[in-house]
Amino acid sequence: MHSLPEPNSTSRRNFMIGAGAALAGTSLLPAQAEILSRNLGNGMTMFTVGLPSFTLRTAEQKCANWCWAACIEGIFRTSGRSVSQTRIVSRLFGRPDICLPATGPQIINTINGSWQTDSGAPFQASAMPLVDLQMRVVQPNAIARVANELSRGRPLINGALGHATVLTAMSYIMDRFGNYQITELIVRDPMPGPSFGRRRLTPMETAQTIFIAQLMVG
Repeated sequence: MHSLPEPNSTSRRNFMIGAGAALAGTSLLPAQAEILSRNLGNGMTMFTVGLPSFTLRTAEQKCANWCWAACIEGIFRTSGRSVSQTRIVSRLFGRPDICLPATGPQIINTINGSWQTDSGAPFQASAMPLVDLQMRVVQPNAIARVANELSRGRPLINGALGHATVLTAMSYIMDRFGNYQITELIVRDPMPGPSFGRRRLTPMETAQTIFIAQLMVG
């Protein structure tokens, strides 16, 4: 997805502190949520949230650098809108045969605006980065907002180690002070081969997540 340098350690530390602190005093349990909590004792609570598998539609990336476009295609399909991957690529690069990665801002700009499905039905899409460490962006309440997006049935785009996947479930522990530790991220990976489809991000991928974008389709 990204071809830019990794953020420095200060940016990553600020994300961890800011996102964790934002959980304190934030309601993570809206009425319609599928956020489950379990008391671990000693002021620790485990939260788990995820989309039912039967609601999800996946898309396989058509070239080595189109993970970002396949993620958009899959999320559009999950919302009931079919848009080919080549049309998504053409919207960014002007041609359907440009096999290039996309930066976080390019992904956001590509998604935002008016669309038509492959059959011609119009719809609107919007996206915003909740986290983009390369651009020094961390939205207030970032982790709470990720959890709430998942609880509302809306998958997100996750970027880690230069690869984009569709984030569909998350587990994390929060202590009494609002500090947190993510313990699991479940994604739909668009990469062809053994990794395609549902998988758990490795600990290194989880630790190196630098981009999370919410995407709304209406």
